[in-house]
Amino acid sequence: VGGGNHYQNFIDAVLARKQPSADVELGHYASSLCHLANAAYRVKDTLQFDPEKEVCTNNPEADAILQGRDRKYREGFGIPETI
Repeated sequence: VGGGNHYQNFIDAVLARKQPSADVELGHYASSLCHLANAAYRVKDTLQFDPEKEVCTNNPEADAILQGRDRKYREGFGIPETI
């Protein structure tokens, strides 16, 4: 982990069928903190977050920001409600 050529590390990991040094789940959790801070700043509120469901439980506006429902997408490029 750390510096280095992440692109090459990813290719090497795929070819070797091993985990890359930058695990995608760890990256998700790290970036989630930034998204939560951004949402809290935008709604000017302290947020309560359910980590199991990954939703904001006390502020629907903040949850809309986190889920991508606060913006309009071009037809066919939206985020589906269910996958």
